[in-house]
Amino acid sequence: MGGSPDDLDILLTRANEALSRHVFEDATARAREIIEQADEHVLRLVQTEFSLVKDSIEEAKTIGIDIDATKSILREARAKAESQELVEAYKMVKQVNDLLRTRITRYDTIKGKIRKTEELISEAGGRRLMSRVC
Repeated sequence: MGGSPDDLDILLTRANEALSRHVFEDATARAREIIEQADEHVLRLVQTEFSLVKDSIEEAKTIGIDIDATKSILREARAKAESQELVEAYKMVKQVNDLLRTRITRYDTIKGKIRKTEELISEAGGRRLMSRVC
């Protein structure tokens, strides 16, 4: 089994069945397997989130968003991941990525509004010019 949540549910069911039959060795073995696979699953989630945040950082840098604070938090998150504090590392990286995505979205929204305003100003200037000519 690969450590997906469904696989873990199956193992948990098997562990519970072993417990109810008083087959404690099997229940213990299943519990250890659940813990190992859950840890692997969380590690993959952390790695995925670190990859996603790299893309967000590059985009944020490109549009001029300050990322100094995020770099510091990510260093701390990496240290937590290395010390096997995976859940805390995941939360930190996810929070940074969500914050960056929010700022990027806000930038894109403002940029769109500025473009629309520029178009309206240009259109109004063209109309004024046309009214003077006529």
